[in-house]
Amino acid sequence: MQMRSRKKMAVRVMAWMAGMLALTAASLAFATPRASVENNPRIDPRIIGGNEVSRGKYPFMASLQFDGQHFCGGSLYRQDVVITAAHCVNDVTDRNAAEHTVTIGQTLLSDGIGAQRRRIRAVAISTLPASDLALVFLDKRVSGVVPVSLPTLGSDALYRPGQTATVMGWGNTDAELPFFPNRLREVDVPILAPEECAASYEGYELGTHFCAGVRGKDSCQGDSGGPIIRSVGGRVYQIGVVSFGEGCAEQGAPGVYANLSSGELWNSLRFIWVQPARRKGLHTVGSNRR
Repeated sequence: MQMRSRKKMAVRVMAWMAGMLALTAASLAFATPRASVENNPRIDPRIIGGNEVSRGKYPFMASLQFDGQHFCGGSLYRQDVVITAAHCVNDVTDRNAAEHTVTIGQTLLSDGIGAQRRRIRAVAISTLPASDLALVFLDKRVSGVVPVSLPTLGSDALYRPGQTATVMGWGNTDAELPFFPNRLREVDVPILAPEECAASYEGYELGTHFCAGVRGKDSCQGDSGGPIIRSVGGRVYQIGVVSFGEGCAEQGAPGVYANLSSGELWNSLRFIWVQPARRKGLHTVGSNRR
């Protein structure tokens, strides 16, 4: 199952890179004044059919950047911890950590208004074969931003099929001709029943995954690691992390998300890299997340 799900992610990465090479070779007319995410080979899979987000609507939203260019999304979980996908950060080491930054509160990639930029001091990822969750520990606390709320462990109240969730990111907005926006975008997607997801993906794991999406509305390349949320009683809950999918917004191929109510997922988190000079003060990794 692990090989199958990772293969799907790899296929999407390779398809994106091939598309970008073809697009660049064909014409420069598609260039836009946004940050040059198209030229970043680190961009990972996983908004189609969505809308632009107004500045400051999601202050907890994070952009993971390599050499100043966006490659994955994330969300502020604690004042110095960001949630993202494991496949976004599983190759961060002491040799390349200085080239990675995390920006919180940014809406437009081309400017830094309202944004706080931090460096990475440690990374913890899930060790489960089919999981895709990671915590990124920042070198300094983020000020003036309320972290996103998470669901109660083991609860399925926010995951009932048919309910609407919202996923956001700076990822590809066109399933046929890749286009990566400068402004953060969002799209509402229906949560699907587990059996629908299992029928679409051999690598689907009931305990750690859930699916959402419909033809024409989905997360896509560049949205990986970003949040999928639900608003209940005036409070925003992040219920999952953008993980993988077959293509984008296709019939019978919804987006797959890491399930943040899974105690199994949180208990599997382990540090894979810690900056030697920053070992003190790291939070315990595991299910005691609050």
